Amino acid sequence: MNWLVLLPEYILLLGLVINVVLCSIYQDSRVMVLHVFLLSLLVSLIGSVIFPFEGYIYTGLFVSSSILTLKRVVICFSAFVLLLGYDKMIEKDYDSSSFVLLQSSLIGVMLLISSSHLLTIYMGIELMSLPLYTLVAIRSWDDRSLEAALKYFVTGAIASGFLLFGFALLYAASGSLQLSVIKDMYDTHSASNLLSPDAAKLVTGLAIAMMSAGLAFKLGLFPFHSWLPDVYQAARPDVVLWISTLPKLAVGTVMIKLTLILQSQSIYWQPIILILGVLSVLYGNLMALSQSEYKRMIAYSSISHMGFFMMGLYTLNELGYTSSLIYMLIYMLMSTITFGWLLLIEETKQVPISSLGGLGYSSPLMGLIIMAGIFSLAGVPPFAGFMSKAMVFASLIKQGDILTSVGLIVISVFALGYYLNIVRLMYFKDETTGEAIVLNITTRKAVVLSGLGLGLLLTGILPNHIMLFANQAVTHASLIA
Repeated sequence: MNWLVLLPEYILLLGLVINVVLCSIYQDSRVMVLHVFLLSLLVSLIGSVIFPFEGYIYTGLFVSSSILTLKRVVICFSAFVLLLGYDKMIEKDYDSSSFVLLQSSLIGVMLLISSSHLLTIYMGIELMSLPLYTLVAIRSWDDRSLEAALKYFVTGAIASGFLLFGFALLYAASGSLQLSVIKDMYDTHSASNLLSPDAAKLVTGLAIAMMSAGLAFKLGLFPFHSWLPDVYQAARPDVVLWISTLPKLAVGTVMIKLTLILQSQSIYWQPIILILGVLSVLYGNLMALSQSEYKRMIAYSSISHMGFFMMGLYTLNELGYTSSLIYMLIYMLMSTITFGWLLLIEETKQVPISSLGGLGYSSPLMGLIIMAGIFSLAGVPPFAGFMSKAMVFASLIKQGDILTSVGLIVISVFALGYYLNIVRLMYFKDETTGEAIVLNITTRKAVVLSGLGLGLLLTGILPNHIMLFANQAVTHASLIA
């Protein structure tokens, strides 16, 4: 029954095959394909609950354990994105093949979470990323979309090269591609048969640097962020919503796995993570302060949030890993709200921040939901964003990095400037300086966004469940890695 370890992935793959057939038979099968996609998500979620099998499969290429719950989270978030973008996804510029690309990307995300082998990690990253390059360019008549897609693809290809080179060096240093074997080798200081001990140390350092660079691009960390603002601004909002949530969770999980298996190599990990984390927090917030367009502001804000995720990993201890995973999960919630509401706008090519003036009065429900997302991004209690940042600070303070914690807190205080400016415009400015935003609110979208907003509040007040889940995931090191 080991094959049931990947039951959710098999069901999604079956749905993908059905959708490919539907696309080849019917000229316009958007609605059918989207419904099959949603049905496959529902069935895979039910299957993972009924058959919660754990263990290794295919000689250790994949593993399912406490991270099975993480896959359920991915499935639920996928459904949220599809439900929010349902109306825009059946428009004429979003053909049936686009859903096939989304489904392929989702399977890549699921495989990444389950991977316990360097080859399957690389396969999952490529399967997740390649469809996204195409989806960014789906507006073939829009020069900005094509330019953003080209930048995304070229830099993504370079990052994949760095990552693959890092994996090759890690194999040369350890003599294995299996994550658990690599971890045992470094924990016991066993020498590789391929290199001398001194050469293995040097190659390990280079491998960590290369892998960090490749994954930093996928997370949008400074200075590997050049694609991020253009993609956020030029791509369709439903595509950006996908890019800003699930792929980052998958890559973040890979980052946790790699730091877990190479936990003993802190001499290489910590300087790289510290530089990437601090510079991302600083640069992202400084650039966001100067933005006048909402989507670019959120793009630069995401750079800073990925920096906070990295600062949790910096400690290389259990509390740090737990705080990083919690931060990524809560960031997905926040990002789904702060970018998902753009799907309510009929035309979203440009969204000046000034156009949000009076939105809290013209649309009270959406105003409250957006405010919850913004307050959570800013780290204002009692929302979940405050709790996630507090856990990162706690992990740093526990390790004795008080100065780093104080610096991050100061930067976070300055970041309140652009977050609270949005709330000020929504509730303390009667008229916009430009064209007012008109929201097309449906019951389905209102329910999804309201549920996510309520989730931010409840998670911030009652964080026990998410803390317990994250702690179980990262303490089972041999299972998650």
